[in-house]
Amino acid sequence: MFLHSRGNAARQCIHPLNAAFITILHISLCSFCSEKANAQSLNSGDSSSSDSHTATINQEESKYRELAITVAADLDSPAHAQAVAVIVEQSITSERFDSPIRMAIMQFVKIDQFSESRLLAAVRLLPASTIPPQEQVAILLDSLVILSQQETLFGQQLRVGFLNEGPRTSILLNLIIAQLSAAPAALAEELENRFKQGTQPSVTYSTVALSNSHGVRLIPYLLQASRDSDPFVKAATFLSLRKTYTNAETASGEVMKKKFRPESENIFFRGDIDLNLVLTPDEWSKMLVNPATADISGDGKIDLEEYVDWFVKRKINQLKLSR
Repeated sequence: MFLHSRGNAARQCIHPLNAAFITILHISLCSFCSEKANAQSLNSGDSSSSDSHTATINQEESKYRELAITVAADLDSPAHAQAVAVIVEQSITSERFDSPIRMAIMQFVKIDQFSESRLLAAVRLLPASTIPPQEQVAILLDSLVILSQQETLFGQQLRVGFLNEGPRTSILLNLIIAQLSAAPAALAEELENRFKQGTQPSVTYSTVALSNSHGVRLIPYLLQASRDSDPFVKAATFLSLRKTYTNAETASGEVMKKKFRPESENIFFRGDIDLNLVLTPDEWSKMLVNPATADISGDGKIDLEEYVDWFVKRKINQLKLSR
């Protein structure tokens, strides 16, 4: 109650300034930076005047930055988005953002208090906070669960397991996906911790694919969850498994390509008798293993990358057959 009252008091003080100040805040900061550069480049004999001018600019810039932090920390401010834009562009971080973000997520656990605009404000501000990366991932996952629990078509879409490929999207959802995708290792770790605790909300399973190759170790949890009686969990795990297997195959292909490239290049250059960097039918017919199927375009020529791709796929198939 105290925090709520204090927030209202702050808003009463700040909001009359928002429309005027935040609209010009970024322009003003850029102007200050320009003036500072000009002041520092002055080579006149009056160095004391130059120093005084620079000090004044620094003081004014500090005041505007403070205003940006104050307005951004107020998630209900009508100028919040503009303030966060300044925060991001000026690479400002502040621990003063931590508490409003955490309190917003705790509040939205109660569905009847849900406000998408306020949740968007919290998620938008998250990268500028000093909240540890692992906790940021947890907050993003909780935000996604909150969205999925809304009794709307959008909420149902998320429960089924459709994220950015669904028919409906939002700025908030895109922001959550982008931030989770930027931390694949931390996401995989947080998901594994949650899966160990038992069945999770269906939308949680759909985020496994966002962890890219780090999500491969989560496949057993997806398979286990796919046996759940909840149709939403079953659908979400099915969609997530399909993407996760694709990510695993892509990662495997890249690793194998790096591993076998030297060997494949060596064979290619031995077979390239006329040294024109392509293999022709006359040349590849003399090779120990005929790579004719590597000629995908059918132009009677196989360049180095075509041969390397063919060679790696052949190695992968051999390894699968040997298991």
